[in-house]
Amino acid sequence: MPDLTAGSRALALDFPPTVFAMEQTSQLNVSNTTYAAGTPEVGVVFTAPTTGRVQVTIGGGLRNNAANADRVALAPEVFLGASAAGTQVLAPTVTRGISSEGYNVAGGGDYAYRGRTTLLEGLTPGATYYARVMHIIFGSNATSDINLRDIMVAPAT
Repeated sequence: MPDLTAGSRALALDFPPTVFAMEQTSQLNVSNTTYAAGTPEVGVVFTAPTTGRVQVTIGGGLRNNAANADRVALAPEVFLGASAAGTQVLAPTVTRGISSEGYNVAGGGDYAYRGRTTLLEGLTPGATYYARVMHIIFGSNATSDINLRDIMVAPAT
């Protein structure tokens, strides 16, 4: 995949549109200990640039609302094709995502809003991909909440 270096002729496929989606439907008392998409699903369809690299940013409002150390996390998942029916090219993992704190007090806190950007490489230039936000809890008490989820995918040089 070509790098976009100084003096390169810019092509339309070098910079396909940045895409963004956001949903404010709360996901309360999250209980899934494997990654799930949530309802409604928050995702975007994007075209890979000529570099084969994109920046994937996810964000959300997260909290634990009980006297335990449960945490909730958000992470991106990416598929080849225009839906989650395609081949998975990036599995959700908290190492590319965000997590709440695990407070050990009742009413553990207000929502903390955070975001994270990760670089995804090795995409096929011009191909269509689907990226979505996934969530998971670490703990067993189903006391963590999500107030907002968003995702943005932008071409990277």
